[in-house]
Amino acid sequence: MSVEEYWVGERSDSAGLWLYDQRIQHDDPAKIYAFDFRSRSMREYPRELARDKLQVVTDGRRDDVVAAYREWFKLNGDKFVELEREKRRQAEEQEHARLEREEKRRATEKELRQRIEQQRRDDLPRRHRAYLERHGFADRGVICVEDAKHRTTQCWYCGGHLDSTQFVACTSCRWLICYCGACGCGYSRDRAGR
Repeated sequence: MSVEEYWVGERSDSAGLWLYDQRIQHDDPAKIYAFDFRSRSMREYPRELARDKLQVVTDGRRDDVVAAYREWFKLNGDKFVELEREKRRQAEEQEHARLEREEKRRATEKELRQRIEQQRRDDLPRRHRAYLERHGFADRGVICVEDAKHRTTQCWYCGGHLDSTQFVACTSCRWLICYCGACGCGYSRDRAGR
């Protein structure tokens, strides 16, 4: 390749010099490989670096950059692109494996949360019965909440979060039953939060 077929540019704010060789193309069209004269190495850069930030070098420095690049190319040029592809392939595999592990971890956590939630819901009638007995009320059972309107509130007894999509209601008072077993039976403002 002749000297004229290389593109050499400099960045005015850093005085760095770069060489672009069309023979060494990046797989990603948004990126380029450019030879960094300071480090005497080929590096990956955003394509806009060459397009927007570099000015063409035509003076004697250009010959120095081309000579350094040719020396680098003799040692590394043929294997550089393959090594870069292999590095990217390995990085992509590692990222894919990391994402799979993360997805599996999230699925496991979600399943565990759902099982715990189901166990707590399954235990609500027993807890509700115990609450009613402690406060001297008869247990008339529980009903599923089938309100068209979604309700969220707070338990008057323990302050826990209540949601009509996840809880059942007391047959007597129609209040949502909390995990602590409390419903609206026995509610009074002066006893709230005890």
